Amino acid sequence: MKDLSIFGTSEFLKNVIIVDNLVSSFANHISNGIPIRPYIGGDEDRELQYLAFMLKRVEKYSTCVEFIKKEFKLKEFYASV
Repeated sequence: MKDLSIFGTSEFLKNVIIVDNLVSSFANHISNGIPIRPYIGGDEDRELQYLAFMLKRVEKYSTCVEFIKKEFKLKEFYASV
């Protein structure tokens, strides 16, 4: 589990992103996490291209947290499960 609280205030954390294939790795900071599929290798693996596409969209938002909340809706997803 990745604990972002060691890096400082919530103001600082608004612009921190965790990228991981295990959502449990950023469960304590769900609004900072971008889930990705595990790396499988080969020419068919397009996950890094998807991640690059998504990260380009960050600039449209005032903070990374706002971007993640609106694009991925992980809090809502896990609240409904």
